[in-house]
Amino acid sequence: MIWLILIVVVVCVSGYLLGNRGQSLTEYKGYLVGGLYSTKHGRGLYKVVKILAVDSFSVHIRMYNGTYGSRPSSIEPSTLSFGFTADDLGNPEALRRKLAENMGMGHVPISWSGFIESEPVLIVRVSVSEDELEGYRLYKKRIH
Repeated sequence: MIWLILIVVVVCVSGYLLGNRGQSLTEYKGYLVGGLYSTKHGRGLYKVVKILAVDSFSVHIRMYNGTYGSRPSSIEPSTLSFGFTADDLGNPEALRRKLAENMGMGHVPISWSGFIESEPVLIVRVSVSEDELEGYRLYKKRIH
């Protein structure tokens, strides 16, 4: 009897995981697509990330430039940036500053356990633009 119960549980869990594989969701595990979250980043530092997409295996985030000495409770989304600009490339000092302040990235797939370990706290929910999903779409195309 115990084997029958175990087989039923394995089949149900497998069906759930396979059924959600690659499925686009707007929320998973209580985390919201479009949510700007403050996350722990090293000792006493915090970063702001945006959830671009979620599935049952991972969360896909945009990691913004800079770190904060305390957890931000509000943020103006229009002030957030990631990567380098053309001005940075022509300005060695700006380039060094960006590297020193932990430059952001446009798309980072991360396991749910890794994301949850960063103790994310929702700041605000905003929309996700088609442009923001470019890296995510390239990632999905490569793994399928």
